[in-house]
Amino acid sequence: MAGSARLIRGDDVWELRVFVGRDSRGRVRHLHRTFRGSRRAAEHELARLIAAQDAVPAPVPEEPIRWGPTTTLNDAIKAWTENGWEDLSPKTRRDYESTWERHIKSSIGVTCKVVVKAEGELPCSQGNAVRVIDRRNRAN
Repeated sequence: MAGSARLIRGDDVWELRVFVGRDSRGRVRHLHRTFRGSRRAAEHELARLIAAQDAVPAPVPEEPIRWGPTTTLNDAIKAWTENGWEDLSPKTRRDYESTWERHIKSSIGVTCKVVVKAEGELPCSQGNAVRVIDRRNRAN
């Protein structure tokens, strides 16, 4: 088992870290402990933690999905479809998918069709005003 010790404050406060394993998503998990004492004592404590981890591997705690500023729309939709989507009637599913396509998707992202033209076909003086045309349906 791997472990590390690093000095975090002054001359006698150490962070001890021991590799625990990987969770269900494949992310690395560590056991963290703060230790007060000399470097030699910290190394002995780290060796003790590693031996304890080797003897009886602790189960890796599963973290629940947390909703917050880093949650993407794809995460939210995936969780929504995985949590009770089977219980919906086919018509309700179609209505939800239609609502997604018509109202939500069009307001959060721009899908565009690109036409590549040969060099010299666009007049330089007119710039982007001629090349970009917003043809999305605006529902008010």
